Amino acid sequence: MRSAGAVGVGFAVTVLAVPSWQWSVVRGSAQAAVERMGPIIQAMSEAMGAVIVFGAAGVVAIFTVMSKVLELKDRRAAEAIAVQGEIADALSRDPALVTFPMIPTARVPLWRGTPVKVKVAGKVPSVELRKAALRAAERGASDLLVKVRIRSRIVVVKPKRRR
Repeated sequence: MRSAGAVGVGFAVTVLAVPSWQWSVVRGSAQAAVERMGPIIQAMSEAMGAVIVFGAAGVVAIFTVMSKVLELKDRRAAEAIAVQGEIADALSRDPALVTFPMIPTARVPLWRGTPVKVKVAGKVPSVELRKAALRAAERGASDLLVKVRIRSRIVVVKPKRRR
């Protein structure tokens, strides 16, 4: 295996060894080789041009699809925030639940038509208040234009007795 330096030295020795009266012969044989390879080089350049054009079109298509998916994801996230806010407002409007913190968390799938999943978490002292909280969350969800599925994470915690 020859190094790049050895190839360069060999080329320089060859150039110096060729007398000036033979340059036309060397140039003529090189030109003949290029003329014989002309159709092959032209076909290769056309193929490379096609590869570049199709590659650029593919990159543009990928970026277009990615931007549309990200736009849809942002819109769905905005829907989740709106649903979460509506349910939180409905829970805070109920006077019996004002003193108990309830936290709705909405998750919206990427595809339209699938229901928004809302988890309502909190602690209440009785089963009746738990049912009231779920009714309030369902009332808040009924005002919306999207389908909502509510899951309760409301825990009934008995107050501790003081000694």
